[in-house]
Amino acid sequence: MRRIQSIDAFRFLAILGVIVIHTTRFKGDELKNAYDYFCVAINQGSRFAVPFFFIISGFFFAKKTSVRDSVLPVAEKILKRLGLIWLFFCMVYILPYDLFSVFEYGVAGPVKMVYWNLENIISDPVRLVFEGSKGHLWFLVSLANSVIIVTLFLRYWKANPLLPLIIVSVALYIFGLLAKSYSETPLGIHIDFNTRNGPFFSTIFFVLGYVLSYINYSQKYFAYGLMILALGYGIHFCEIYYLYSTYGVSPASHDYVVGTVLVGLGASWMALSGHPFLKITSASSIGKYTLGIYGIHFVFIDLLMHIDKQLSSPAWEIVYVGLVFLFSSGVTLIAAKYDRLKKVLI
Repeated sequence: MRRIQSIDAFRFLAILGVIVIHTTRFKGDELKNAYDYFCVAINQGSRFAVPFFFIISGFFFAKKTSVRDSVLPVAEKILKRLGLIWLFFCMVYILPYDLFSVFEYGVAGPVKMVYWNLENIISDPVRLVFEGSKGHLWFLVSLANSVIIVTLFLRYWKANPLLPLIIVSVALYIFGLLAKSYSETPLGIHIDFNTRNGPFFSTIFFVLGYVLSYINYSQKYFAYGLMILALGYGIHFCEIYYLYSTYGVSPASHDYVVGTVLVGLGASWMALSGHPFLKITSASSIGKYTLGIYGIHFVFIDLLMHIDKQLSSPAWEIVYVGLVFLFSSGVTLIAAKYDRLKKVLI
């Protein structure tokens, strides 16, 4: 399937958003001054990224499964590839790559880091299944969960499967919210499991992407998407402020709230519009490598974290994000030149 330049350009923006979130910069755990509000705006403003990735995955899944009999072969191929990518990056994060740890833990620092990581994984098999050797790999597992759920409905539900799929995905999303962002409210659910993992949030976005594949897009969808994005962010920020002011929930702790669904939808419509504004060759050329950048970027977060502990300034926070992106994209572009690595990076 040919690449869509506007989607790759948006992938570029989305992977920057992911790095902003994962570097834990602009945290804003409290709202005491203007800078705290700015930090929350940056952190939560980046939350369009993961929903966008899920939606676009669902969109392309639908394009590949235009007839019912093709669903299982396509799903099997996708699941095998996701499993390969997950195993590859699990192995990467088991390696003693954190050479700077020698300054903190001595010559054996990198080996100690590997040992502690393995010890944490072995002591928590649930984490191993849903995340792997590094927390951000949850995305691959959650995406696989969504593929399985959608495939089962498409293949075995005799009637039109879209309505029951939507009902199931909404129910999963509501449960995920009540057990996470809304857990401190009277309706909250307290369980010993991070509902960010698994199918709770990913399914609704994947199903939404599947539904969006039925639309014939034009440049006007950029404006539609922008309006929906703005509405989604309005709801999103109102929710997190309400949860903070009423229940003391940290405004930077939210992965998803109700408004995030519209945020993901708006971002996806903008990307699918093919608008000339998004036909940026430099951005789209990097955008097609976002899978590899996503997988490898925590290596550089960990390496630069030793410097991050010594510095605390807005300027460094911006530089930190930029360096992680540059190193991650550089390594990915070089590694993708090798055929055996290309399949887990693009």
